[in-house]
Amino acid sequence: MPTEEMIGPGPATVRAWFDTFFRDLLSALTRERRLLQAENWTWQAKPQKLVMIRPLGQYTDHEYWPNFDQFKRLNQNFIPLMEDHDRSVEELTHCCADYRSALASCPEWAQLREQILMNLTYNSISIDTDELEDSLLDLVVNNSPELLPGFPIAPAWNPNRERLLKLRETPSVSSAYRLAQAAALQLRGATGRCMDFLEQSREGLSLKLDVPIALPSR
Repeated sequence: MPTEEMIGPGPATVRAWFDTFFRDLLSALTRERRLLQAENWTWQAKPQKLVMIRPLGQYTDHEYWPNFDQFKRLNQNFIPLMEDHDRSVEELTHCCADYRSALASCPEWAQLREQILMNLTYNSISIDTDELEDSLLDLVVNNSPELLPGFPIAPAWNPNRERLLKLRETPSVSSAYRLAQAAALQLRGATGRCMDFLEQSREGLSLKLDVPIALPSR
């Protein structure tokens, strides 16, 4: 009995692949690469994870997983690339947690935090102390730009952004920051290899079976 590896996908199967996990994965990986280039690791101390950088299987709806599993069975070379990506996500997550902990225990942070609180009080700006610490340290970890004025944390972040980002270079933080950078660089490479494989596979299937990569919207 012929196996699916011997038969290969037909046009209807490839159309379904293109419209489900291919679309989702390539869109998410493009965004992921852009975030990594900006050193925006989307870390949140609560709930201790990278919010927009995830294992590949989490980038597509669970109802599309059978299509994705079928693709992996027919493209065994993709599996180690996916595993490398997901290990790199896990490593960056651990590094961000350590980096965030180093920031929280940094003596320079304690001093700067008190100055920021005094300035907020002087300007009659009320903000929860715990929320202030959680938000500002997450913003440092994510190399965040200035925030729009509507954000509650903006009065604390925007005037102090440069001083807060300098905490990365303090003696008690710099090594954790460098490890996070190295993990992010490793993930960027894994992300690029997954994208290359998916894009080349999509192009080959499209030309071989005469299946358009994208259909015009109706």
